[in-house]
Formats: sequence, structure tokens, C-alpha cells
Amino acid sequence: MAKELFMRTVTPASDLPVSLATIKKHIRVSTGNAEDDVLSLYAKSAATRLEGMSRIRFRTQTIDVQYSNGFGSRGFYLLPFTPIQSIVSVKIDDIENGDTVVDPSHYVFDGISNRLKLRSTWPGATGDSVTIRAVAGYATESAIPNDLVMGFLYVVADLYRNRGDDRYNLESGDGYLMLLNGVLATYFDGQWIETT
Repeated sequence: MAKELFMRTVTPASDLPVSLATIKKHIRVSTGNAEDDVLSLYAKSAATRLEGMSRIRFRTQTIDVQYSNGFGSRGFYLLPFTPIQSIVSVKIDDIENGDTVVDPSHYVFDGISNRLKLRSTWPGATGDSVTIRAVAGYATESAIPNDLVMGFLYVVADLYRNRGDDRYNLESGDGYLMLLNGVLATYFDGQWIETT
């Protein structure tokens, strides 16, 4: 059976990575609040794009990650995003017998390797999959690494300046990738997909 991993945002981030005031300074907008709606839209789009590329969550959000059977066979589950603020719950999903919530004494989260490590085998339950609910993201704007903020601002500015231009393709520019390179290397490092 192939291993599968599914993610679902339970509670999305309620804050932008940086304030609208900071975004306006960066793109040199001085038109009062006339474009706040569109700037917020661009900021949310930029955050979504960069979170997907980097697996780094900008601001506090709650995410479920469901692993198919066999993922934890090496004694850990690698969470596919960072930074992790806390593990809310670990649940064994069993279609036939009902779900079982695992007592936190049976696992520990290692923030350095981004792994939820099993202290012992799962107690008295088997299932079809395991779901880990985690709170991820930076708690404050000031905690976000500068290179990540600059990459975010670059994408927002690019969306703002090139709106409606069908010929323009953001993916072809690599300026924001250069800014994110150090952050991606630090957190991504090719270890986000668990292999056998």
C-alpha cells in the first residue's frame, strides 16, 4: 500500500505576515486606505504561495496532517511544515472501531528535526491512519526571519505592480527565491518527505 499524506488547515492565520503599513512603505503607496482591500488580497495570496513553496508558516494557524498506515514505521512522524508552536493532539483513525486519541506520554515532539517521536508503540490501538493536529507559524511579526519577510514583500510588490498583465508570469522571476534561499535551506533541506 502506498504511503499518503494529507493536510488540512483547521484554523487559518488571522494576521498578515507583516502589517499593511509596512507593505505600503515597501511598495511606496501613499493613497490612504483606498487600496487596502486589494493589498490585503495580494498579501494573503503571497503568503499562501510562499508557504506552499517553503513549507514555512508565516503566522499562527492550526493544521491537521493525516498519515496513511506505515508512515510511523521508523518510530517518528515528520511534520511537513515549520515552525511548530505545539502539538494539539495525535489521533489514530480507525474506520471500523472509531478513533483513538493517543495520550501525550506516548510521544514527544523534537523541534530541531521537526519530528513527532514515538516513546513506545501506540497503546492498544491500530488504525487506518494517524492524524496529528499542530499549531504552526510565528506567533509575532517580529519573530519572522528577515529574509522571509523580504521575500514576502517582493511577491506582494510584484503582484501589485503587475496586476492585470496576462503576459507576466511571477514564476519566471527568481528574485524572491534568492531572498528565501537561506530560509529554505535552513528549514527545507530536502527532508520534508518521509521515505522508506
